Amino acid sequence: MAVMPAFFIEKEIISGRLVAVLPEVQLKSIMISAFYRRSSFVPMKVRIFIDFLRRKYGDKPPWENKLLDARPELSFALGSKGTNKLG
Repeated sequence: MAVMPAFFIEKEIISGRLVAVLPEVQLKSIMISAFYRRSSFVPMKVRIFIDFLRRKYGDKPPWENKLLDARPELSFALGSKGTNKLG
């Protein structure tokens, strides 16, 4: 029994090789943050990278959407309002 990030075990859950033992238990969601040195000038490559992360992952990461499509019974465990915000 383990607690792991969904994106590490997404394929195994979807295929059924791994199953949720306690799907009624909801873990505290985490927030992904990007940090950079405070400065009046933020390098363009840093801005572009942060914008890329925001577009790619947004409020709900794509691996959670895939898991919920394949295993809707995990919606509570993943948190129906789960957010991973960048900024």
